[in-house]
Amino acid sequence: MKFSLYVHFPFCVSKCAYCGFYSVSPETLASESCSGKNRYIDGKKTAGGLGRKFPDCLEGSAPGKIPGEIEDLYFDSFEKELKYFASVFDITEWETLYFGGGSPSLMSERLLCRLTGEIGKITGGKEWNEATIEANPAEVTGDWVYSLKKAGINRVSLGIQSMTDSVLRRIYRRADKALNKKALEILSSSGLRWSCDIISGLPGETLESFYASLQEILKFSPPHVSLYSLSVDEGSGLEKELSPVQQEQLLDFGEELHRTGVETLLKNGYLRYEISNYAKSGEESLHNLNYWNMGNWLGIGPGASGTVFYQGNARRFNTRENVMAWFKNPVKEIETENLDLKTCMKEFLMMGLRIRSGVEGREFLKRFGLNPRYIFSRLPVEFFPFFSGGEKCFSEGEKACPGEDSQGFVYSLNDSGFENYNAVVGELFNIIDAL
Repeated sequence: MKFSLYVHFPFCVSKCAYCGFYSVSPETLASESCSGKNRYIDGKKTAGGLGRKFPDCLEGSAPGKIPGEIEDLYFDSFEKELKYFASVFDITEWETLYFGGGSPSLMSERLLCRLTGEIGKITGGKEWNEATIEANPAEVTGDWVYSLKKAGINRVSLGIQSMTDSVLRRIYRRADKALNKKALEILSSSGLRWSCDIISGLPGETLESFYASLQEILKFSPPHVSLYSLSVDEGSGLEKELSPVQQEQLLDFGEELHRTGVETLLKNGYLRYEISNYAKSGEESLHNLNYWNMGNWLGIGPGASGTVFYQGNARRFNTRENVMAWFKNPVKEIETENLDLKTCMKEFLMMGLRIRSGVEGREFLKRFGLNPRYIFSRLPVEFFPFFSGGEKCFSEGEKACPGEDSQGFVYSLNDSGFENYNAVVGELFNIIDAL
């Protein structure tokens, strides 16, 4: 079986205000361990019950670096979780790898090479098509790029977010505009594939500063840009700092800025191949396309998840967000969930409509035994103009839908549909619930 693999590296120097992903600083980890909260595991003063003394409160460790003992613990648990999944599934090929976090760019070259080496062993050394690592601009150097190439990483996702220093300080980013520019310069001449992330609607951003950030970034001709509207995630700093009214105002302004961003990227020759993602020809993210096309993927590390599909149903694997427990017994931290037919149908439509290529009719029929026209034709008429092909796609059937050929037909959203994506998907969910 072919799989994509997501690896969650939960360590961060500090938490950005907008971030809702699971992360922990090495200092916090040491504090919990040395305070007694997690110090004794299996009745012994050890690191994860592995028979090694936990680093003595990380005394003498350099700020912003992950101590070697913690990296060793991470690798040991990663190896066990990877081998568990290899024992459950016949993994013949890794289509893509993705290292996220946290801040995986904090990994040492030694750890990264050990991880990719262990991943390669599962498939007998067969190469993957794409291996991406998320990066904070503060870690991007020429030596770091060299380390990536040694480890088999061929793509970088760079978290720029903004080019306005006051905004970057407000959201607690470690990199300022100067570091952002330096990282962009290094990657643009690195020979690696790369992308950069931008967020519209960050606190303190204005229409003028947001547009200036985009123009500054575009000077480096990034092959791929992810443009996200701000979301206030549960547990994030922004959720705690802003009142509900302030959050709503910020999100509304973020949508306004997002429209400006869309127009700017399209004018500069980028293809909007997914609601939030833009690429030059051939530079689409293969890993994310596997998500959106509902391919199989596995997730390793505390906070990671994966999904494996079979006969219209699926099994989801979630690794609990507790790095100390994961160090002790990573397999024990895996929770499983069975997804029924209707849930899988919803997810297939939800993910497929995010991408420009849309929902392929014959693939839907193959997976679920139901012609998707049975669902789409039940949409209220006011939703028809949101689809490529418009009303004809619904009044005249599949022959009027774009993509009609020997491979079947598709239902795909146009630009107006992308802007009304949540309403479209919500209505389709209601239709499926009523089946």
